[in-house]
Amino acid sequence: MKNIKLFIFNFFFAPLWLGCMCILFMSGCVPAPYRRVPHPDISRYVNVVEFCNRNNLIWEWDVISQKFTIRSPEHEAVFFINSNTALINNQPTTLKLPLIYKSGALFISKDAVQVFLIPALVPSAVHRIRRIVIDAGHGGHDPGAVHFGIHEDDINLSIARHLEKELLSNGIEVIMTRKTDVFVPLSQRVRIANTSGADIFVSIHCNACRGRRRTRTRPKGFEVFSLGGPMDEESRLKEAVERGRLKYEGGISENVGLNIRALLWDIIQDENKIESKQLSQLIVSSLDRSLATPNRGSKTARFYVLKWTHIPSVLVEVGFLSNRWEASKLTNTHYQKMVAESIADGILRFKELYEKTDGFSRQASHRRF
Repeated sequence: MKNIKLFIFNFFFAPLWLGCMCILFMSGCVPAPYRRVPHPDISRYVNVVEFCNRNNLIWEWDVISQKFTIRSPEHEAVFFINSNTALINNQPTTLKLPLIYKSGALFISKDAVQVFLIPALVPSAVHRIRRIVIDAGHGGHDPGAVHFGIHEDDINLSIARHLEKELLSNGIEVIMTRKTDVFVPLSQRVRIANTSGADIFVSIHCNACRGRRRTRTRPKGFEVFSLGGPMDEESRLKEAVERGRLKYEGGISENVGLNIRALLWDIIQDENKIESKQLSQLIVSSLDRSLATPNRGSKTARFYVLKWTHIPSVLVEVGFLSNRWEASKLTNTHYQKMVAESIADGILRFKELYEKTDGFSRQASHRRF
């Protein structure tokens, strides 16, 4: 009797079930993925297929690799189910919320639509620099360098606020990694830069010398770092100090939670190095015209916030707190404004040149989807 039931199932019901699955697949329905996110807040999402169809974007769902691809004539975006990593024109991008599957459909976050998808519908003739992240170094229980009773984190924040006002007055949107005296881990600073849709990242710091020379003869002056190598002895020392701070923050992984391929990472670093160096040189030039302090030049380093940001990034050392004369200057509000205005001038010159040339090393479409 059991053999008869098995015979009936194999020759009647199994082919019927298989046929239904084929019809479902050919009809264009999105099959359920293998992995699901439990109880997502669907109010923060939109149906990605409906969005694509409504805006005449070509889409493709690969059930095997769990990959959803969106294409327009000039752009391509690839999202992975339940992953915060996406590839926008082959560039790794961090999403605040992942692509999810719910009730037989795929959903993408409203933030991803706003930051990455909407700009593709009305592409600019050139990529325009609209949004900048300003990073005031240190903060909270990490004061940075401390000399003559002056805390570096206070000077960094004050100059960052002046810089924010300068950029806002020139029509540029500004995102601050911190607005008060709070501690922000380096990984979070990088995450803000990579997920905010920003075009430039500028980190503000003060320098210090650990020598025993008299305070008036200690080094002074400004310098601006961008990603690269080789490094001088001072840069290597600063990087070593930074590695110690990373351990203090809890052994942060250098991949910042990004599951990306090394090849793609090398590509984006190579492109950003060119633009970051250009930005660094323009800021140095602007500071040199305004400040009566030594110009220590545009340098390269592998600092965490330079290495792991996806956008052109620089770190500005505005002066030496270990030099009594320069420390006194850096506490002066008028001098802080001069520094901020000079940095803003360098950024605005970079913006003008970048937009005139459609970017130094890439097409305008590469930055925004």
